[in-house]
Amino acid sequence: MTLAFKLPELIYPSFCSDISPYADEIQINTFQWASNYGMMTESLKKTPSGFLASRTYPKASKDTLQIVADWLAWLFLLDDEVDNANLGQESDQLYILHSQLLSILRGNSPTPQDWAIAHLLANWRDRVSCYVSKDWMERYSSMVALYLEANRWEARNRKLGIVPDVEDYIAMRSFSGAMYPCFALMEITEGIELPFYIVQSGVGESLQQLACNIVCWSNDIFSYSKERKYQDVHNLVYVLHKHKNINLQSAFTQVKTMHDEEVNKFKQLLLELPVYKSPQIEENFLLFIKGLQYWITGNRDWSIGNPRYEQFETSEVFV
Repeated sequence: MTLAFKLPELIYPSFCSDISPYADEIQINTFQWASNYGMMTESLKKTPSGFLASRTYPKASKDTLQIVADWLAWLFLLDDEVDNANLGQESDQLYILHSQLLSILRGNSPTPQDWAIAHLLANWRDRVSCYVSKDWMERYSSMVALYLEANRWEARNRKLGIVPDVEDYIAMRSFSGAMYPCFALMEITEGIELPFYIVQSGVGESLQQLACNIVCWSNDIFSYSKERKYQDVHNLVYVLHKHKNINLQSAFTQVKTMHDEEVNKFKQLLLELPVYKSPQIEENFLLFIKGLQYWITGNRDWSIGNPRYEQFETSEVFV
């Protein structure tokens, strides 16, 4: 059954917004990179990660922007590989694959028998390692591990037919969206490496959590019809609809309200930033905050009219 519904408008009037002048070239290169490993899928063609990267890291150099675009493509391709192998409900088999991928991210080499997605990751790891320290790479691997664990949580829910409750969904959505690894890449595109205590505690941690919620919940609005067409329950609109016993229009409205509350909290925190003794740390932290804003606006701008979601009419909502 379908119902007509107009998606709520998401507005960020005071946040930074831009697009890289390298966008077209980056997108072509990312498609070629995937093609080199035999992974140029129809799904990837509908998910132009190069343009997403160009909106969310618009000030990056061409080389670092390519690294980001390829990482985003890898995330989308991993989803495709899991779906194609019918592993979307098999958390134990996913654990084996995920363990292998984390081993590669931490420095091991794939074997000729490994999936192409593993070889793609090894190539990306070798390229990104030129820009970061070993400590940074270890922290990054830990972030990716949490993302993969959230994927296995979703797989268990699908197998058992569980619609997660609102609190559990919101907690896990912070990790299933892979936002923390994406935020960390801003240190590469901006040429900075902030002390971990700056971004993983206090205001830095709070701003990241808010940005994560804003991006992920807005994505749930844009992707609702696509996910419900494939009977995926992991969407805040659907979780509220089911557990709060409200109709879909009310669920969309509530997600919009929750989203706007997070935006207001983010804006308020911008007025309460600490002053650091080191001018360099303070300058780098401000660049990081601007990067969070680019992610918020860039994700919205990329999602509007995106072929990944355009295959369904925006007014068509699957119950």
